[in-house]
Amino acid sequence: MLSILNSGEVRPALKRINSATASLLRDTIDLDEDAWRAPSLLPGWSRAHVASHVARNADALRLVITATMSGDETPWYSSDAAKFNEIERGA
Repeated sequence: MLSILNSGEVRPALKRINSATASLLRDTIDLDEDAWRAPSLLPGWSRAHVASHVARNADALRLVITATMSGDETPWYSSDAAKFNEIERGA
């Protein structure tokens, strides 16, 4: 991560992230509650679980990038249990 930041490649990565986020939002904005609760292709996970995982992963990545830019090292999640709980809560 630090090598990307140090080599000045952040802007292209952010542009790709913004584009992917916009695409994801376009594809999911009209889903109703039943569609969110429907099973995903991941065993045991609803579509809401997948969306929550993507959102929590984005939050964690933002924290890691911010910390890296300031010279700190920050884990993505404080623990595997915390990761699971955040995904479940979001779903």
